[in-house]
Amino acid sequence: MLESTGQRYLVVRADGSTPASLLQAENIYRNLCHRAGIQSHSARYAFAQEQIRAYREQQGFSRREARAATSQDLGHGDGRGRYIASVYVRNDLDS
Repeated sequence: MLESTGQRYLVVRADGSTPASLLQAENIYRNLCHRAGIQSHSARYAFAQEQIRAYREQQGFSRREARAATSQDLGHGDGRGRYIASVYVRNDLDS
């Protein structure tokens, strides 16, 4: 997704410019979540659940493949699929 836009991070500054570092991107993200009244990590949970569902339904991945791909999307690496299932999507029966 980001490769096609040339962006390094999902978030941008208010003026539309790209953050110079990961720390700046994290601060922007936390501020956006705070203003919206949501906890920043809850967005990761929702993202993980949507990604697993999309990988399974749209791309035909197995549960294990979907978990590994989602783990990479979250920056954990592909070897953390079991962790993703137990933490991020533990309430989702189709994970």
